Amino acid sequence: MVDSGEHVEIDGVSIIVGVDCSSTVLSCMSSKIVLDTVVFSSGGDTSSLINTTLMCVDGEGSVGRFSSLSLLNGVSSVGKLLLVKKGSVQMSDLLVSPSIASSDGLVSVTPTLITAEYGEDLIILSCSFGGVSTSLNENQVNEDDDTDNLCSWETGLIKINDTPTMIEQTRFSHLPQGALHVNGSVVSLFNTVFIANSANDATFPSMSRNMRCLSGEVEIENEKSGNEESESLWISSEDCVVKKGSGVTVAGLFVPWLDVSLTRSVMHKNKSVSIDLVGSMLIPCSLFLLICEVGSSSSLEGFRVELTPTLFGWTNESSISVSLSSSELAQLNPKFGWNGTLVFGDGFQTSWFVVKASESDERKALMKQAMKWMIPLIAGCVVALLVILIVVVILRRRSSKSKRRSCF
Repeated sequence: MVDSGEHVEIDGVSIIVGVDCSSTVLSCMSSKIVLDTVVFSSGGDTSSLINTTLMCVDGEGSVGRFSSLSLLNGVSSVGKLLLVKKGSVQMSDLLVSPSIASSDGLVSVTPTLITAEYGEDLIILSCSFGGVSTSLNENQVNEDDDTDNLCSWETGLIKINDTPTMIEQTRFSHLPQGALHVNGSVVSLFNTVFIANSANDATFPSMSRNMRCLSGEVEIENEKSGNEESESLWISSEDCVVKKGSGVTVAGLFVPWLDVSLTRSVMHKNKSVSIDLVGSMLIPCSLFLLICEVGSSSSLEGFRVELTPTLFGWTNESSISVSLSSSELAQLNPKFGWNGTLVFGDGFQTSWFVVKASESDERKALMKQAMKWMIPLIAGCVVALLVILIVVVILRRRSSKSKRRSCF
């Protein structure tokens, strides 16, 4: 422990974490600690390190500066790498893989490796946090129907609570528990890469967990998913403002796409409606179907229902079968046409599709359909009449000629 007011620098040493260590290895209280090129290692069974915290910065005025740290021999399986309480911390050039293989061959993931609570600031520079890349199989995927757990996860490799945070030139990859969990903080991301932080859900394989923000503000500059700009940021935001680039609020979690050319709607005789929605990234996280009377679509007023697997047929992220009763649609005027769209995020929406034509349009459509049948029929009748008239004229001419011959 570094006592209050002390300034300690540790450079180029190796710290062996004892197998019986169940508390904090390094702790500074209202002091300053600098670690540079320090190796943490263990020579024993790392499963006993689950309750161990390697570094703790606690108390007002505390300062921690950590760079080029290495975690060897399974030390990354500790309960916590860093705990920040009312202090200032800068971490740089850290490479850590917070996942270990258990005896049964499955992957055990440390839920939270870094926690910052009411700190003065947290700065993470040029670090890499990478889990173990695994393929989906029946033992590793989440087949639970609880969509709340899918969309509102409580875990995160780094948990930030009321601590201003800046993360720059840092990579988060293969973290099914989520990369960041934010509450009541302003978090700024610069050139930060999120790769394959999949929730490992068999039904919704695209679902990823880059960040969950309960409250506060997230500012993103050049956030990337892989090597390309990501339209879906995979940031679950509740009372949280997510801004990207020029400060424009964006759809944080995912951006669904609706193929209006394949989406079909059928109006039944009992006035109920069946809709087959077809597209991609149709994930049940605050995804709503909105149906409006034609002419009021711009105000987003109309019938609105949240799409959940428990209410509708939903077996994959590319199609949804929706059935709505006449009583549910009673607020819509059947005389008008109805258009539908999917609403997601903070009022974002997909392209519109036709649910039902207006009664006048339906009559026009029926007339048009009838005309398609009537025009050939009328044309056929006209042709038949012309043929009959021609035949009659020919017969009459022949008959008159026959009468003239009989006079001689």
